[in-house]
Amino acid sequence: MRLSPNAFDNNLKDNFQLLAYDQRGLGQTQIPDGPYTMKDYADDAFSLINKLGWKETYVVGISFGGMVAQHLAIRHPHQVKKLVLMCTSPGGKNHSYPLHELEDLDKKSHVRKFISISDNRITKEFIKKNPDIYEMLYEQFMQYIDKGNNNKGKLLQLEARKHHD
Repeated sequence: MRLSPNAFDNNLKDNFQLLAYDQRGLGQTQIPDGPYTMKDYADDAFSLINKLGWKETYVVGISFGGMVAQHLAIRHPHQVKKLVLMCTSPGGKNHSYPLHELEDLDKKSHVRKFISISDNRITKEFIKKNPDIYEMLYEQFMQYIDKGNNNKGKLLQLEARKHHD
């Protein structure tokens, strides 16, 4: 949440209490010993919600957060009043793009590969026609990696993600 735009850069904050957090092993969290499971991530979210004293929540999950939100809703259905899933997956075989291909790459290669697998509109042809857009995306992802993105935590998250179903 240290980068902009983020979850608080919208009108939701005018009508709701918002919670956005760093997941275990990422951002400013500690890095507990792994492996991590989807249950762990869902229970982390539930613990935060309980700590705030919220009795029921509207949960919005984006990407991996959407996967966590599904497990939260299944494990703690009394807590989730509404569930909004964006850019995520229900799991299963071939459920998402191949993030495992990022695991052993250096930072620059990681960012380039992530951009190419996360949006199939960004082809070599697109990059040639729109180098400014590609450069903007590249810089945003580099900034994300440079600020609070722990490699060990990220790898543990990718491992948990493989078992999302």
